[in-house]
Amino acid sequence: MIPALGQRTEAHFEEIRGMGPQGETPGKEGEEPGEEGEEPGEEEEPGEEGEPREEGEDSLTPEEYTVDLASDGFMDLPPGDQVVYLTFDDGPCDSTGRLLDVLEELHVPATFFVTGQYLEQGELLEELEEIYRRGHGLGVHTYSHRYEEIYASVESFWRDYDRMAFLVEQVTGKRNRLLRFPGGSNTGKNAQIRQELLKGVRERELIYHDWNSFVGDTQGLEPGEMLEQAVGGVLGHEKSVMLLHNGPGKEAVIDILPEIVRRLREEGYRFALLDETVRPFQFAREEEPVV
Repeated sequence: MIPALGQRTEAHFEEIRGMGPQGETPGKEGEEPGEEGEEPGEEEEPGEEGEPREEGEDSLTPEEYTVDLASDGFMDLPPGDQVVYLTFDDGPCDSTGRLLDVLEELHVPATFFVTGQYLEQGELLEELEEIYRRGHGLGVHTYSHRYEEIYASVESFWRDYDRMAFLVEQVTGKRNRLLRFPGGSNTGKNAQIRQELLKGVRERELIYHDWNSFVGDTQGLEPGEMLEQAVGGVLGHEKSVMLLHNGPGKEAVIDILPEIVRRLREEGYRFALLDETVRPFQFAREEEPVV
C-alpha cells in the first residue's frame, strides 16, 4: 500500500516508480493501490536545527507521519527532521525527460509547477503523464506564463490558470490544489490585483507555494555558483522548498542536480514530495478585511 502523498518517503517513491499511470502494480489486477527571476521575499525563520541522521538514513517511516497532521490539514515535521522539497517551474519542455531520468537515478521525488508554454498540447499531455507516472507531483504555474496577460486582470489570471489546471486534472484524475504564482506571490507584476487573487485562492481552496531557497538559474550564474547557491540556501533551514527551473537553456540545472543532492544528503537532509499536506512558505498573504 502506498501512503498518501504527504506521507511518501524516498522508499515509497521507489515503489511508485514500478506502477503504471493509474497506480496499479503490473501483473496484479484488481489490487487496490495503496521564480522566478526576482529576489525572493523575506524568508520565514527556520525551526530549531536538530542532529543530522546517520549516513544512509534518508527517510522517516510512514508511521511517524500518520500522527503529525495539524488541525489545519498541514503536516508538522518531527523536530530535527531535515527535509528538502525540490520544485521545478515552467516546464515541461524538451529536456524534461532527461531531468526525470536523473531524478530516478537519484531516487528523489520532485514537484513540477507546470505551464503549457513550450509544447504542443498532445506532447504536453504526454510529458505531464510521464511526470505523474514516475511518482512526481504536479501543480499549476499558469498556462501561458505571460506576465502582461495573466496579471492584466483577475479574470485573465483565472482563465489562464483554469486552462492549465484542466490538463493537470486530466492526468491525475483529481482536482488540482497546488499553485505557484509566476514571479512568486509578491511579484510587483501582480501588485494591483494581488489581494483579489489571494481571495480567489482562498475561495477555490488552493494552496500557493513560494520558496525559501533557490538555485539562481535565472540570474546568469555559472554552474558552480548555482551549486553553492542551492546548497548554501538550504543549510540552516530544517525545511527547505527549493526553486529550480525546467525550461530551454536551463540544462545546467540538470547537470548539477546530482551534486546538489549528494552534498545535502551528506548534511543529513532527505528529499520529499511537496504536496497539499506540506505547510507552504508564502511571501504575500491575504489582508484581513477592514471592519
